[in-house]
Amino acid sequence: MTGSRAALDTARSAAELARREPTEANRKAVMVALATVVRHDAAGAAAGGKGYNPYRDKGGKFAPGAHKARPTAGEKHAAALAKAQERVGKAKATVDKHTGKLTAAHQAKQSALAEMRAALDKARGAAEVARAKPTAKNIKAAQVATNKATRAAAKVGKHEAAIDKATANHAKATSAHAKAVEAHEQLKSGGGRSGARTASRRPPEKIPGEHTRTPEQARRDAVANGFQHGSDGKGEFTPAAQAAARDEARHVLEARGVTQREPHAAGKNALTVEELGGSYAMFYPETHRVAMSPESARLFADAHREIPTEIGRRARAGDAQASEMIQAQHNLIHETFHGSGPDTHYEGHGVFAEEMVTEMAARSVTADMHGVSQEFLALRNGAGYDWVLTPAVSHLATASGRTFGEAHRALADASLEFKRQRHVAGSIVHGENVIHAVTKDALGRLGQRDPAVHKATFDKFISLSGDM
Repeated sequence: MTGSRAALDTARSAAELARREPTEANRKAVMVALATVVRHDAAGAAAGGKGYNPYRDKGGKFAPGAHKARPTAGEKHAAALAKAQERVGKAKATVDKHTGKLTAAHQAKQSALAEMRAALDKARGAAEVARAKPTAKNIKAAQVATNKATRAAAKVGKHEAAIDKATANHAKATSAHAKAVEAHEQLKSGGGRSGARTASRRPPEKIPGEHTRTPEQARRDAVANGFQHGSDGKGEFTPAAQAAARDEARHVLEARGVTQREPHAAGKNALTVEELGGSYAMFYPETHRVAMSPESARLFADAHREIPTEIGRRARAGDAQASEMIQAQHNLIHETFHGSGPDTHYEGHGVFAEEMVTEMAARSVTADMHGVSQEFLALRNGAGYDWVLTPAVSHLATASGRTFGEAHRALADASLEFKRQRHVAGSIVHGENVIHAVTKDALGRLGQRDPAVHKATFDKFISLSGDM
């Protein structure tokens, strides 16, 4: 006990007297003395901020001690708000951690891709030598080079698996962070009374049969449900699906600072299905109409039944149909870019210039939409104009001393930046000027600003335009 010494002495004396003379009065005196000791002990604990003191009177009612004073509603709300803020901070730290891992996995994959391409080039060269001169030494060299290329490809697959895992973890962390932020915002909007149940804090009542969708979801649903299979095998998009598809592409580009040259008005920007003689899609500048091949149109509609990033995940895992869906989406993005930004003179070098910036900018946007790398589209998804764009990117990589992946992203970013320029009515940009501006921008992004290197790169791109 921690009562005063006087109270303890009194209790001992009373107990000793009760043992010698066990009368009722003496036993009662012991009980009173012990109660006094307990009272002193509880009072001392309360004064020290501990325990509960039922003997401290306040306004005629028993009151809690200092340490156990009941918090007010405002204090409870402040404490809950602080905990919610702490949870937001921890969730954000987790997101940052997985973002770092995802970035590192992508960087490792880019390095592995560069090594794989180099190994493949060596393997092809060794195979050519072995075919021309089938000596034991040359055949052995070709086998060794082929084995190295196989190991390099397996390394890329390993990094792609790491990217899938990091992407899944990042998605979970992002979802947890969003929930933490939402909980924190709900507490903030609830005011100072944690126990209050205001109408503003209650979730809105759901109306039976009501389906709330975002504009993006509504557009995707309209495209998915608006493709009608025809008896001729071609099929067609309903007017609503055409408008939704073109509107979706316009929103995707506008989100990246790119605007179309023509107003998005009724009667323009149709999406038709046609036999295109081997082409996937085609842009008609007079009306801004886009035509898709029947197969591409079907895949485009099917792609809108799934989440783009899920399609990208399946494509990275080797799903051929998912890759074809990405290509179908890429086709419309590519053709929409044709009607956006400065108007390039589509003759001579202008054909190469326009198709280069359009394709590279579309790869950037499509890759971003589906959560895949631009190199994935270039190397595994059969993206357009690869026979001229791969040599162009390879030249940029050699000229700057950077990897193929870095050069690809630099050219894509430079192309997207060119398309962000607003069209001036009546103006036409010649192909040579487009190539000059875009190659200079791409080299600058790669840290190469030597005028002689820029001239050599410009000349290389001009020579490639002859292959269009």
